Amino acid sequence: MNILPFAYWALLAMGVFCLISVLLAAGGYIKLQRLNKDYTLLHKRIYEISDDVKVLYNVTATMGEHLKIVQKNSRILKEQQEQLSLKEPNQQSYRNAVQQIRNGDSIGKIVETSGLSRGEVELLRLLNEKESANQAVS
Repeated sequence: MNILPFAYWALLAMGVFCLISVLLAAGGYIKLQRLNKDYTLLHKRIYEISDDVKVLYNVTATMGEHLKIVQKNSRILKEQQEQLSLKEPNQQSYRNAVQQIRNGDSIGKIVETSGLSRGEVELLRLLNEKESANQAVS
């Protein structure tokens, strides 16, 4: 029995095994490079999104502060309006008409009891509906 052919086949098998190992390692390396590139892009995108979230948070906080100021000014204006209407005695018929509108009385009945014109009562009704809608939104 000659050992030489056996050694030849063993050496050939080891060569094929080494070649396959190198090819698999190269494929793994290429995949690793692609994953590293994807990771870098995702990492960059996460930082961009984080910056966007910070900007949105700051804008929201600023808008919240502006909203508080607007609401405060609105309350002040409403109080001033109420104080002005209390100072003028001829406004009583308008206050009564507004109360009747809020109670759901008909326009004809309000015209009869308040002494205001139909146009004035309709205008008061429209203003009251607008105020009610604004309060519902707030």
